[in-house]
Amino acid sequence: MLANKSRMTFAAVALLGLGLSGCATDQEATKSDAKTETVKAAAVETKTALPQQYFEAHKDGRIWVFGNEKLYKEFLAGKEIALVMTRIAAGPKRETVVFGLTKDESKKMPNLPQVALFEGKQEGAAEGFYGEIHKDGRHFVFDGWKEMKEFRHSGEAPYVFTYVGAGPKRATVVYVRNKAQSKTAPDALIARFRQFHGL
Repeated sequence: MLANKSRMTFAAVALLGLGLSGCATDQEATKSDAKTETVKAAAVETKTALPQQYFEAHKDGRIWVFGNEKLYKEFLAGKEIALVMTRIAAGPKRETVVFGLTKDESKKMPNLPQVALFEGKQEGAAEGFYGEIHKDGRHFVFDGWKEMKEFRHSGEAPYVFTYVGAGPKRATVVYVRNKAQSKTAPDALIARFRQFHGL
């Protein structure tokens, strides 16, 4: 009788142990799933956090940089930009670089997307990107950060569509494309540029 009780007790303990082991495994799996979801969420957030727009204007030996389209357009219209961050000789040819700032951006210096883009510490968004460089009286227009980045470094673009007198104040507009885009007119980008400038 004692032997049977002993066997039953041992069996109960063994089953209890298996049950606890199962719970631990379930908890570990839940933690692992939660960790995976957190990593995925962080990756998505990083992807969506990439800057969607970037603007440069070259004037009087200075490079003006904007992350805000309203400020960029005000600058092109000849208005004074009240809040700026200036870096002497920070340009590729030792030009002075002036970052035009909104009130909110002035509180976040120097950790701003346009600063990171200018310095090459961050990439622009792979999709939905829009950028302009106003230089030598022309608007160079981009819908890809890769093409804009290459143009900023070399000052040249192998594939372009040029429209004389099509911009604000009858400025020439140059739409910079990649090889795959070079065979068809950039209708969507033209529409976006015209909407952007209210043309």
